[in-house]
Amino acid sequence: MQKEIRVGLIGFGQMGRIHSYAYRSIPMYYDGNPCKITLKCVCDSNESLARKGVEQAGFESYTTDYRELIAREDIDVVNICTPNKLHKTPSLPPSRQASTSIVKNARIQRSGGERNSRCSRSIGSEASDYREYRFIPAIMKAKELINADFVGRVFHFRGLYLHSGYIDPKRPREWRLVKDMIGGRCTRRSWSAHSGYYAVPRR
Repeated sequence: MQKEIRVGLIGFGQMGRIHSYAYRSIPMYYDGNPCKITLKCVCDSNESLARKGVEQAGFESYTTDYRELIAREDIDVVNICTPNKLHKTPSLPPSRQASTSIVKNARIQRSGGERNSRCSRSIGSEASDYREYRFIPAIMKAKELINADFVGRVFHFRGLYLHSGYIDPKRPREWRLVKDMIGGRCTRRSWSAHSGYYAVPRR
């Protein structure tokens, strides 16, 4: 019998839309459902955006209070798509209420991420902080070649994160450029560092 995964999503801005699209694309990408994805509830403090989650992404319901979403018994996965600084607050309760909590970029506030993990383990639940760049084809191929000793033993890694999105001086300033919202010590360079750490085996 096909397993059903019931999703609750917090934050329906740009990343919320992208994650919602990914959930809806699973049947097409995997040539059929590896599981049944049900978009149960979307939350955004902006009611207009929350309503669009229902109208445009196909969520069954919406709320403007994340506590209402994470208290629901009919949600298995809580996907947090808020700005970095706001990840920690909603990520603790889902660990107690849902069987799985996907916490995006919890490493930005390390103490919060570790606290979430301890809380989840104490109740037999799961909390994950995923790094999607691991699954970019180039990174996966690099890891494959390195593991096969194609390049020999790696002693040095130099990584570059090529992102020109903020070069245009006319682009409006958004939360990713505000220190208090980005989480204090997060930079895009962390993706390069993690990709190298992931691809190169420790010996």
